[in-house]
Order: sequence, then C-alpha cells, then structure tokens
Amino acid sequence: MNGASSEKCVQRERTSALHRTLLRAEGEIQELKEEISNQRASWDMRFVELRKRQHDLREQLTSEILGRSARLYRDADSEEASEVFTESGLENGLSEEQRHPCSGGLKRTGVLREDRLCGGQASWPSVMDTRHRRSGGRPHRVFVPHSPLELKIGHRVRIMLPSGRIRTGTIRYLGRVSNSSDCRLGVELEAAENGQHDGTCEGQRYFDCEAGHGAFVTVSKLLMAWE
Repeated sequence: MNGASSEKCVQRERTSALHRTLLRAEGEIQELKEEISNQRASWDMRFVELRKRQHDLREQLTSEILGRSARLYRDADSEEASEVFTESGLENGLSEEQRHPCSGGLKRTGVLREDRLCGGQASWPSVMDTRHRRSGGRPHRVFVPHSPLELKIGHRVRIMLPSGRIRTGTIRYLGRVSNSSDCRLGVELEAAENGQHDGTCEGQRYFDCEAGHGAFVTVSKLLMAWE
C-alpha cells in the first residue's frame, strides 16, 4: 500500500509540474502574440507615415517641375517676343518711317494707321504667329494628367521609371499591354536608359524606337505633360 501511495504521489507531482510548465508556456505564447500584435501596429503606422511622405514628396516634385518648366517657357517666350519686336521694327519707329511708302514725314504713331489708309497689307509678322513658327510647334501648355483620356499620341511627357529615375520622352502608344488590365503609356525616351527596350513587351511590338529608348508605365507614374 505504501508503495502504491508513493507512486500516486509521484504521479500527482509530475502532473502538477507538467501543468505548471504548460501554463508557463501558454503565458509566454500569449506574451509573444501581444508583442507581435504591438509590433504589427507599429509597422502599420510606420507604413502609413511612409506612404504619406511619399505622396507629399511626389506632390512637391511635381510642383517644382511645373514651376521650373513654367519659368523656362516664360523666359523662352519673352526672348522670342523680344526678337520679333526687334525684327518688326517696332523698337525703332524712325527707321520704319523712313522705309514706309506712305509715311510722308508723319509721326511714328501714325505708321500702322497709314498702312491701312494706303490700302496696303501690314508687312510686319504677328508676334503670336512668329512665335509659333519659331517654336516649330513646341508645346506651350504644361499640365498634370489624371486620366489617359487627357493624353494623346505625340504628347511630350516626363515619367518616373520603375528604377525611380525621372526621364522625358514622347508618347507613342496608349492602351493595354499584354495581359495588363490598366492603361499603359508607351513612351519613347529622349535618352537611352539601361533596362529599357525598343517598344516591345513580352515579345509583342507596340511602337518602334531605338533599343533602350522604350518604356511602358502606368498613368500614376506620369509626372507632367506638354501639349
């Protein structure tokens, strides 16, 4: 009897020890779960912060590019208008008076009116027309597209490549590529870029360009465009 009682005692102690070990393990598992949950919440917050920062930086970059482009175009237009102003003779009315067939010594302010009175056609080119001719069709309106419907083949664009680099090029294709469900822009880059192609995607050609000058991007990677 004593032997059986002693054996039962040992079994109870062993069971009790195992139970304590189990409780301790369950407690550690619960603590680990809570720690993982807290870390996940922290990483989720960090992810949201990074996404917001990415959005802010992109908006800042777009604003800077638009501002810089607007300044460049404004300076270029001012220079062209100045050239036209000089060539048309409006800077020097006296020289025009001397050359004008109907001037007859009239004041400079009467030159244009004289031309109409003489029945002649104005010989000076329009500032706007000359600017357009000199620019060779260069685009003047800069905008940030939010939909493929705002874009056309031939628009000059600035895009962000998958590598993160920003490059300038011309739209050569608009539409779906291979099995993609969204619209893609096929862009011919002005400068060759490593890792790019010649207008093909998965063996299918969508437009022609030199090797390394072709890129396909989504509208979300489009920073700005010129008409």
